[in-house]
Amino acid sequence: QLSYYFPDKTMWQSFVCAMTAAVCLQAFDPFRSGKLVLYQTKYSVDWHGFEIVPYAMLGILGGLYGGLFIRANMAVARWKKTQSWLPGAVMQVLAVALVTALVNYPNFYMKVQSTELVSSLFSECSRVLDDPIGLCRTGTASAPTMVLLVLAAVLGFLLAVVTFGLQMPAGIILPSMAIGALTGRAVGIAMEMWAHNHAGFFLFASCAPDLPCVTPGTYAIIGAAAALAGVTRMTVSIVVIMFELTGALTYVLPIMVAVMLSKWVGDALSRRGIYESWIHLAEYPFLDHSEDLALVVPDVPAARVMTRIEDLVVLTATGHTMASLRALLDAHPHRGFP
Repeated sequence: QLSYYFPDKTMWQSFVCAMTAAVCLQAFDPFRSGKLVLYQTKYSVDWHGFEIVPYAMLGILGGLYGGLFIRANMAVARWKKTQSWLPGAVMQVLAVALVTALVNYPNFYMKVQSTELVSSLFSECSRVLDDPIGLCRTGTASAPTMVLLVLAAVLGFLLAVVTFGLQMPAGIILPSMAIGALTGRAVGIAMEMWAHNHAGFFLFASCAPDLPCVTPGTYAIIGAAAALAGVTRMTVSIVVIMFELTGALTYVLPIMVAVMLSKWVGDALSRRGIYESWIHLAEYPFLDHSEDLALVVPDVPAARVMTRIEDLVVLTATGHTMASLRALLDAHPHRGFP
C-alpha cells in the first residue's frame, strides 16, 4: 500500500523472493522455536457472534490511539525543533532510555522485551507452557490485572510519543502492537470475567459448557491490529501482516472489522498517518494521494508555466563554432544536458 507502481512482473519476482526467504527461515530456524511465523497461535475455541461488538470497540480504541498518538508525536517534534537548549541526539537517546527503564521496571508487564510481551499476550492460557509475565496464573483474571494492563498501555503510549522521532533505528510497529495487545488483553479479561460470572446470560448460550467461552488472547490480536492500523492508516496490509504473524486464519474477519473502524476513527482525528505526517513535517516534496489536488496544484494552463518554443535556447547539431558556443554559454545561464 506504500507503492503506486507494482506490475505483474515485479509481483512475481517478489513472490519468488518471499517463498525463498520462507523456506530458508524454516530450514535455519534461528529462534529454535520450530515455528515459521513469529507469533504462531492456536486456540481451542472459535470466536462467537456476540464478540464482534467488543472487537469493534477495540477497533474504535485503536483509531483513537492512532489519532492521539500522531497529534502528540507531531506536537513533541515541533516543540523540539524550537528548543535550542536541548542536548544532542546521543544525550536525548540516553535520557529517554534512562526514563524508560525507571518507568518500566515497577510494572512487570513492561520489564520484558516487546516481542516476548506480545507473544505472551497473544497466547491462550490452556496451551501455555512458559508464562514469563504471569498472565495465566490462577486468579489473574481479575480487576487488578486489568488495571496493570491498562496502566502499561498508557505508559507505553506516553513513552512511544517521546521515543518515536529520536535519532535511533526504532520504529513504531512493535510498540503499537504491544500497546494494542495490552489493551485488547484487558478487554478480553473483562469479557472472560463476565462470561464466567454470568454464564446463564443469553449472549453466552452458544458457548460450550466444558470449554472456555472467551479467549483473551484473541482480543490481544484484534487490539494489536487496530492500534497498528490507527497509526499507519494501512488496511489490507495490516490484515495480511497480522495473519502472517499469527497464522490465525479464522480471525481474519474480526481483524478486518477492527482495522476498518480504526482507520475511519483515525482519519476523523487526523487525516494523515504517522509516516505522511513526518514527511510533511520535514517538508519533503510529496504529493499525498489522499489530498485534494485542487488545493495543492494551481488551476492554471500548462502554457503559463512552460517555456515557449521561441524562447528555448538550444544547441543545434550543425552550424556552430567554438566562438558561437562560448558566446551562447556566456549569454545564457545553463544547467547541463539536455
